[in-house]
Formats: sequence, structure tokens, C-alpha cells
Amino acid sequence: MKSGTISSIGYKRGYGFITPNGKDRNKKNDIFFHCTRVVDPDFLKIKVDDRVDYIETIRNGSLQAVDVVAY
Repeated sequence: MKSGTISSIGYKRGYGFITPNGKDRNKKNDIFFHCTRVVDPDFLKIKVDDRVDYIETIRNGSLQAVDVVAY
């Protein structure tokens, strides 16, 4: 499991991006996640700068985060 910080989130579109720990916050380093991949049932609780744990996977040809857990 990896750790990071929510760098952006789009509640209406249902997705966001995570900056992995140890990486600079920019679009090049960020990892996509979809709200259906968030373990917490209340996706709207997650905010920018929240710390999260996640699993990296390749879906549709790109790196994505699944099993996202905010803490």
C-alpha cells in the first residue's frame, strides 16, 4: 500500500488526483482515482490536502489508485 495527499478533487465529476508521498505536487506526478475506488462510503468527506493510503494499479492503460482510504 502507498501513501499520498489529495491534490485535487472534482465532486461533480466523481474523481480526483493523489500526489504520492515524496513527490512534488504537479500533474506529472499525480495519480488518478475515481470515487468508486474510495473505500469510505462518503466520498464527499475527502478534501484537498487529506492524507490517503491507496493501491496503485494500471487500468485502461494508465496508472490509477484503487482502495483509497482517507485518514
